[in-house]
Amino acid sequence: METVLSYLVVLAIFVLLTFPPFVGHARDRRIDRQLRRAEGPTRDRAPTALRTVPGSASRSPADWELAGGSAARDAE
Repeated sequence: METVLSYLVVLAIFVLLTFPPFVGHARDRRIDRQLRRAEGPTRDRAPTALRTVPGSASRSPADWELAGGSAARDAE
């Protein structure tokens, strides 16, 4: 019986130590959802950084596509 009680004490300490970070993470996710909902449906979900064209792993950076067009066209 003493072993079971020891396991319960360790479990209780673990829960007390890990519960606040889980609550904070859930709160952050809820706030993020609220912010995304407030921005509206017109928001572009794609990142604004450089993206590669599918199948372009061996291509040079000049072949990469920017969010608004190709890098070669923007350089002109």
